[in-house]
Amino acid sequence: QMWRGLVDYTRVHGQRVAVAQYYAAVTVMYALRKAKLASEESMRRLAIAHLGLLLKGWTVDEAEAAFDWIVRVQLLPTARRNVMDRLQTHLAQGHAVFLVSGMPNPCLERVGRAVGATGAIGTAFALRDGRYTGGIVPPVMVGAAKREQTFMYAQQHGFDIDWPTSYAYADSIHDRAMLEMVGHPVAVYPDPQLLELAHKQQWSVITE
Repeated sequence: QMWRGLVDYTRVHGQRVAVAQYYAAVTVMYALRKAKLASEESMRRLAIAHLGLLLKGWTVDEAEAAFDWIVRVQLLPTARRNVMDRLQTHLAQGHAVFLVSGMPNPCLERVGRAVGATGAIGTAFALRDGRYTGGIVPPVMVGAAKREQTFMYAQQHGFDIDWPTSYAYADSIHDRAMLEMVGHPVAVYPDPQLLELAHKQQWSVITE
């Protein structure tokens, strides 16, 4: 949803060359994946990193307008009610709630503010002289990086987290490392591989 929203916004605002460059990069990665020359996780990592092409040359204010639109029009209206109810239950119980995603961090922070989350841990996109360069500040928030950066974020911000009693929610097998860092992993509308793992490990599963 997020990347599609950014593509739509960029196209509407006259940046068709940037959209073409992004799709060209994604097409190459998809072809490598289909040929089994690249893993799905590496494809996701590169696809997120290439989102920087859509932001290249934008000022912070221009990007802020895009992120505001994406969150308001694309993300919040499509949020699943039962998942949002879970989040609000955790907040009501005084739990620290972190959103962890590959999406650009400023966009994720907006989602976090809208739903009342404690913090947001997304992918940082590089700035120089007040404009986006088209690159990222590593790491891309995919796979094991989510686990590592969540630990680091908690430490840096002074959260004393009891991980064995904590919860993590994810929908992809590539989030396995993050799910395994807590005592209560939950597969949310999972892909087939994660669903299989969840049943094997007797994890909780949220579906329709």
